[in-house]
Amino acid sequence: MSADAELPVKAFDGVSFDDFYDRALPVVYGYLLRLRGGDRDEAWDLTQDSWITVIDRLALGQTDKATVGFVLSVARSHYLDSWR
Repeated sequence: MSADAELPVKAFDGVSFDDFYDRALPVVYGYLLRLRGGDRDEAWDLTQDSWITVIDRLALGQTDKATVGFVLSVARSHYLDSWR
C-alpha cells in the first residue's frame, strides 16, 4: 500500500471514515430534510449525492474536505442545484 492511500485516514485525526460518516450523516440529512420541507426521499437522494461528491474529493487527495462543514456546503449546493 502506498503512502497516498493512507491520506484520507489521516485527515480524520485518528477517526476512521466510518466514524466520520456516522457522526456527519444525521447532521447532513437533517439539514436537507428541513430544506426540503420534510420530503424524506428527496432529502435522502440529496444526502447521497452530497456524500458521493465528498468521497470523490477525498479520493483526489483533497483530505482537507473531511469536515462536517464542507459536507454541509456540498449538500447546500446540491439542494440549490435541485431547484434549477
